[in-house]
Amino acid sequence: MTAASRRRLLLLAACLLSAIGGPATAQGNTQGNTGAALLIALPGWEGGETNTVSLDQGSASYRWASREYQRGEARITPILGTQPGAAALDASMGQDMEMRSGSTLVRSRVVRGVRVVTSYNDEDKNGAILVMLTPGGAGGSFVFQFEGLALEEASRICEGFDWAAMQRQASAK
Repeated sequence: MTAASRRRLLLLAACLLSAIGGPATAQGNTQGNTGAALLIALPGWEGGETNTVSLDQGSASYRWASREYQRGEARITPILGTQPGAAALDASMGQDMEMRSGSTLVRSRVVRGVRVVTSYNDEDKNGAILVMLTPGGAGGSFVFQFEGLALEEASRICEGFDWAAMQRQASAK
């Protein structure tokens, strides 16, 4: 994620929070309770710097950590976050489902006890995997964006991250 992308993410998050109400404070590249250490080195991939963003608004805290990896033309960007409201998204996913429209697949299912939502485009070989880390809890998510990979390989890499440690991180706040 480029510096400009981090600034846009930070600005967007601050705007969303201010729309909800109350003052927000934000910091970039903090080493606080963001889970940055959980975005591990991946064998065969060149990993960039880990970027973190922390926002506080009243009693609500938002923490994100991201890191970009590249292997040839393939690229992945995992984003680990804790934020209020993620549990509501998890609850809205409901039952397992799978649907396809043209070259796009959308699937929602439970993997290792948590809801996982996948969106994938066969033609472009890109997509995202959303892992809801705290079902019914305070809110934590792991987003695994990828380009230039088959869905099976992207899923295998995503599942190689330590979801249990991420769940503990999200619950600790």
